[in-house]
Amino acid sequence: VREFLGWVVLTGLAILTLVMGVATVAARQLTHPIYQIREAASRLASGGEVADLQVLTNDELEDLARDFRRMAEILASQRRQLEEALSSQTRQLARTHAELAQVMDHSADAIVGLDADGRIRVWNRGAEKLFGYTVEEAVGQEADTLLLAPGREVRWEGDYLRREIDRNGAVVNFRTDRKVKSGGVIPVSLTQTAILDDSGKAIGTSIILRDVSLQATLEHQMLRSERLATMSMLAAGLAHEINNPIAIIGNRLEAMALELEVNREVDL
Repeated sequence: VREFLGWVVLTGLAILTLVMGVATVAARQLTHPIYQIREAASRLASGGEVADLQVLTNDELEDLARDFRRMAEILASQRRQLEEALSSQTRQLARTHAELAQVMDHSADAIVGLDADGRIRVWNRGAEKLFGYTVEEAVGQEADTLLLAPGREVRWEGDYLRREIDRNGAVVNFRTDRKVKSGGVIPVSLTQTAILDDSGKAIGTSIILRDVSLQATLEHQMLRSERLATMSMLAAGLAHEINNPIAIIGNRLEAMALELEVNREVDL
């Protein structure tokens, strides 16, 4: 009995060892492909390649790995296309931004950008040339303090501009005066437009100012010419009105002189 029990124990241990070995091999055959697929999924999520995924188990895990590899190849191709499209759009946006910056910077008109508090954020070369302030001197300053000309109409003008921008979003070709660095005042044509964010909230305004000094001079000369023409017409009409009674008086004087001459001859 003791010998039999010994053989039973030895047989049991051998069977247990065999079962554990088989279980270990089976577990390795099952879990290793799963680990491979999990690592491949992690590399795919971080933008890597999964072409090296090889699962040879001749079962559903091999089919799953093959389908996953095919899906990864499609995703990688689409990702490359998206990256190329994004890179192209980024380059196009950079070129457009550079072109707009060149246009704005070299514009003959003064282009000024203000934030929501009315402080200057953008100041192009046209503004430097028109008002005499450099970018360093202008940026950060309040536009009203820097540019508004002194006078009684300043407050009314500011209220009008704010009201029109709130109502219509812009004020176009508003004739006004602005102060320059030297202390003088120049006539300008002002166009001010509200800048809105995605929610429609005003975050600032853009202002385009054009020097109309020459135009104002021409208009003044034209107005003076019209006044002179009106005065000439008035003088001509007045001369015509005065000439009529003077002509009548002259005719009467000539008739009276002729009558006196005739009477003198008769007397003689």
